[in-house]
Amino acid sequence: MIKYALLLSIPLALFAFNSADAAMAFESAEFNVSSTVALTHQFGFNVGTVENRLLVCGVSHYNGEYKKVESATFDSVSMTRANYEGGAALVFSEIWYLANPNSGDKNLAMTYEGPSSMSQSIIGCISYTGAAQTSVVDATSSVSANDSNPSSTLTTATASTTVVSVFNGRNNLSSANKTERWLDNTTATKAAGQDEIKGTAGATTHSYTMTAQNFSVVMVAFKEFAAAAAPSRRLRGT
Repeated sequence: MIKYALLLSIPLALFAFNSADAAMAFESAEFNVSSTVALTHQFGFNVGTVENRLLVCGVSHYNGEYKKVESATFDSVSMTRANYEGGAALVFSEIWYLANPNSGDKNLAMTYEGPSSMSQSIIGCISYTGAAQTSVVDATSSVSANDSNPSSTLTTATASTTVVSVFNGRNNLSSANKTERWLDNTTATKAAGQDEIKGTAGATTHSYTMTAQNFSVVMVAFKEFAAAAAPSRRLRGT
């Protein structure tokens, strides 16, 4: 009996959860507005230290030459474009991301293809923890039109994803139907971003209220970090 007591009292720490196994969660968000951008729009953004970090940045911009963001970096590390939409009268929306971004207050820079200056660029960034570090994107969708109340629907393939949407409209946006992370109606380009933690696979719709005008919406579902299963341990007596 003494041997059993020792075996049962010792290994509990072996089964303790690591912070890396935590579900995907919101950490912080911030946005920055520039009425005139000389090709590169940049500002500082602070990322925390929890493991399995993911940085997601949404871009809403307006320009007269149908140009999009050419490159994006965070702390001089290249980001990846996940989605882009720009079909409705020069109203563009994009989502970029970076897995495992460096921690701390670092510089975020978006460089446009041109022309020599941009008119109205709004960038919103969100940091998450507990996110997948490889094969990050689960699903994407986008839409652009001239209509009221912009919305877009995305269908996720896996459970436990975080869905991010970025809106760009030419009239004021209001009444997000999910968790709003930023909203700016101060320039001619009205910009907003929202997200949701989606527990089950399937369709979800993100929307805003807006009187009829041109708009574009992009959506991306990001995967949760999947920890490797721990090896089973069997207690044996002698």
